[in-house]
Amino acid sequence: MAAGTLGDWGSDTSACPPGHQPGADGEAGQCPQSYGVLQNRYPFEQASWPGIGDSTAMNADTAYAIWRSCYDGYETWLNTVPHGQTYARATCGAASAAGSPAAGTPPRPSST
Repeated sequence: MAAGTLGDWGSDTSACPPGHQPGADGEAGQCPQSYGVLQNRYPFEQASWPGIGDSTAMNADTAYAIWRSCYDGYETWLNTVPHGQTYARATCGAASAAGSPAAGTPPRPSST
């Protein structure tokens, strides 16, 4: 695994994947928690390990499957966290072609 594809270093050993205990990857007392070109997070994607760390294809497949499930409305946790006052509640892909102020996207300019 290339060192450039490791990220989100931390000291929480429960977030370290097998073989990557604190210090094993060159950072004293820390282990990487994100792997690959799309920085998949091991603590949240343990079922995809070790593929997300060893394979660029698996890393991309996992990341884009999560994005797709968000667009399809399966990532329901997105509306269970506090929202700021600037943006109203929205789901992935909620903006229409005309734009949706509720989703934080400006309307498209008129062609006339």
